[in-house]
Amino acid sequence: MAIRLATASDLAVTSRIAFRSFSLSPWNPFYRPKAKQFPEDVEKSYLREQQEALGNNRKMFSVIEIDGSPKASLKQVVGFAIWNLADGQTGKAIPVDVDVLNFEDRSVDKYRGELLFGATDSAVERCLKNHMELDNMAVDPDHFRQGYGGLLCKHGMGVAAEDKIPVGIIAAKMGTYLYNSLGFKTTVQITLADPRPGKEASVDFWVQKWDPNESPENRG
Repeated sequence: MAIRLATASDLAVTSRIAFRSFSLSPWNPFYRPKAKQFPEDVEKSYLREQQEALGNNRKMFSVIEIDGSPKASLKQVVGFAIWNLADGQTGKAIPVDVDVLNFEDRSVDKYRGELLFGATDSAVERCLKNHMELDNMAVDPDHFRQGYGGLLCKHGMGVAAEDKIPVGIIAAKMGTYLYNSLGFKTTVQITLADPRPGKEASVDFWVQKWDPNESPENRG
């Protein structure tokens, strides 16, 4: 098992992992109400997001790979994490030149998408300035509950600890259990609602933080 920086050759696998894993998130039906009608658009959107991350020197895109079965490849990528680096963090990744997909994602409700991501961006601005932020993380559902999400998180937390930078996460409910177990503390819970008649829906997210300077092993 190893955690390493992602390469362009990983994208076919990581975009599929995102598609399978994020479909379980409550965020997905909120801003992707047509996901079942346009599954190919959903997966392509994750591929585009990851292509952009590979080419961005302000992000760290890592994957976790394990030994494959004798009948499969020697190594198998089973999860990934994309981190937004804080100001001053450098040398975490070498940008990869990748052609980025250009298409219109038909699965998204644009109003709800703007509502959700406007609110999360605002929460980052208000609560997570100067933090290394976990942008998104996913583990293949076939490998849930084997500790891979925790290892990906700890890898990023280790990078942050070396740089003496706190870590922030905008989390859905299902993720808070893992982050709580790693020592994250909830700063605020936010509920969003679509107020349009006939399209009522709501979604929650939690702003969570971890500071290496407050960890027990770093206390005097």
